[in-house]
Amino acid sequence: MPAFTGWCASCRVGECYCDACQWCGAALLKFDEQFWSQIGRKIRWAMRKNRALLSRVKSERESLYGTKHKPNFPSPLVWLHTLWEQTSPPPHQPFAPQVHYQVANWIEFLRRLGLSKGEIIEVLSTADFPDGQVERQGKDYAKLLGEDLRKLGEDFRRAVGYVPGSVLDLSEMWRTMTWVDRQRTVPMARLKGERVRKRNPVRVRSGRELSEN
Repeated sequence: MPAFTGWCASCRVGECYCDACQWCGAALLKFDEQFWSQIGRKIRWAMRKNRALLSRVKSERESLYGTKHKPNFPSPLVWLHTLWEQTSPPPHQPFAPQVHYQVANWIEFLRRLGLSKGEIIEVLSTADFPDGQVERQGKDYAKLLGEDLRKLGEDFRRAVGYVPGSVLDLSEMWRTMTWVDRQRTVPMARLKGERVRKRNPVRVRSGRELSEN
């Protein structure tokens, strides 16, 4: 965002050099000092409301980009840079969006090779392929050799470090692919922090229910 000069609310795109949107001609929401000051107040409010917010955001960003690539905050948010450096990771296992991106990229790659979704699950999760042509239960694995199928699966498991649930079950695979597609095409999905699975709302029990138990 530091490279953008403004944002078109209608087309939902940023511009780097223009004063108006190159798609619709509308005036841009300028990313000036006043804008970043307003954003800073909103960030402070959100952090007061959710004390673990900054820790979670930092953990998820480092999962995607590593620890060497620091966020580049504009000058009105220099205070946020200081807090960012001082923030520790959350005590629980953080959400790892990078794994879902890796899974989606591998699935698309294998689909381009001609493998079906069921065949992809087998390739990514097991090494049970003999040398030569493999045909079983009506599957031909895009005529790829067994040794090549084993190599593809080994490369995937080495890159990810384990076998995620999204390559073990078709419904979980669909869930991951849908989430990654929304993250890539819908900016508000990223800003809202949408997860692969919707969280169940916490139900507050009444005093009567607590006393009965």
